Amino acid sequence: MKCSIGDILSLQRGYDLTKEEMKGGVIPVVGSNGIIGFHNIFNVEKPVITLGRSGTVGIPHLYEENCWVHNTALFVTDFKGNNPYYLYYLLQVININQVATSTGVPTLNRNFVYPLKIQFEMDLNNQNKIASILSSIDVQIKRNNEMVQKLQVLTQSIYSFWFNQFEFPNEEGKPYKSSGGEMVWNEELKKLIPKNWTILKLKDILKRVNVNVENDISLPTIDLSVMPAENISLNSLNNSDNFTSNLNRMFEGNILFGSIRPYLKKCGIAPCNGAVAGTVYQFEEIKKKTYNYSVITMSQNSFFEYALKKSKGTRMPVVSADDLLEYSFPYNEKIFNLFNELPLKKIIVKTNKSSKELIQLKEKLLPLLINGQLI
Repeated sequence: MKCSIGDILSLQRGYDLTKEEMKGGVIPVVGSNGIIGFHNIFNVEKPVITLGRSGTVGIPHLYEENCWVHNTALFVTDFKGNNPYYLYYLLQVININQVATSTGVPTLNRNFVYPLKIQFEMDLNNQNKIASILSSIDVQIKRNNEMVQKLQVLTQSIYSFWFNQFEFPNEEGKPYKSSGGEMVWNEELKKLIPKNWTILKLKDILKRVNVNVENDISLPTIDLSVMPAENISLNSLNNSDNFTSNLNRMFEGNILFGSIRPYLKKCGIAPCNGAVAGTVYQFEEIKKKTYNYSVITMSQNSFFEYALKKSKGTRMPVVSADDLLEYSFPYNEKIFNLFNELPLKKIIVKTNKSSKELIQLKEKLLPLLINGQLI
C-alpha cells in the first residue's frame, strides 16, 4: 500500500559534539555519511538508523551498536512497530535527496521528508522476510570486508617482523636477529642489515604501466576519490564515462599508488581490468615473487613519508613515478620467496569480486522486494 514516510517512522536531528569534546572512547560518533569519531557515551540505542542531514544528505546508514548521532544527521526515534531493518532498506529506494534545500551546503529537513509517498509492506511477517533476505547479503559482504582487512593486518605484521625487525626465520626456523644472526652496516641505507642481503630499488622489481584508454569505451575506473586511505583492498569503482581524458588501462592485480598528496596514504591492488585515472600510478611486478613485498612496502607509513619528501609543490604535492621507483631496500631472494607464498593478490581480488557480485544481486532484489513483487 501507499503511505507517507511520516506514517511509518519518526525522525530527529542529532546532537552537537565538537572534535574537542569527543572523548575517544568506543562509542562511534556518526555523522551525515558514516563514523566521524569516537566518544565515551551514547545518545541513541541500537539499532540506529540515520539519514544525512547536512552536506551529504539523504543517504541511510544502519549501525548495530549504540551511537552518538551528530547534528549533521537525522536519526529514527520511533519505528512505529515496524522492523527497523526493513525500514533501513526501504529508505534506500527513496530519492530523499529531492527534498533537500541548499544555500551552499545541502540540508535536509525532516518535515520535508515526512510527506514523501512510498510503497509500504504493512504485514510484519513480510517485513521480516524482506529484511532477512537483504540482511543475509549484507552480512556476507561485511564478512568479506573483515576477512580482507584481517589478511592485510596479518601480512603487514609479518612484513614488520621480517623486513623491519629482521626476525625472519633462520635455518633453524628461529627469529634471525634475536637468535644471533649476523648484522652488517650498510652505508647506502645507513643502518644494519642481515649479512648476505643485497640492496635493490623498486625499479628492479616493478615497472610503471601506462597504456592509454580509447575514449569511446565504458570501463570500471579507479581514481583517487574511490581509493580508501590505508587500505590495499579497493572495492569501490567509478566509471570511465565520468572522465573526458587522462585515463589509462587498468590491469587486474597491478599495484596502484595515488600520486597527489601522498599524505592521504592511498595505495592498493587493482580489483579488475578497466581504467585508472592519470593521478594514480600503476605498477607491474617484473621480478618474480616480489609482489607481496612491493604492495606492502608501498602501503607503509614510511613509504608515504618517503613519497612526500620526494614530492614537488606545497599546496598540492605530487610525487613522480620515477622517484617512487628509486626507493631502496634490503633484499634476500629466499626470504622474499617465502613471504610471497601467501596468495595476497589472489585472495583480495577474488573476495572483492564476490562482494561486487553480492552488491549487484542486492541492487536487483532491493526494489523488487520493497515493491512486493517477490513476497
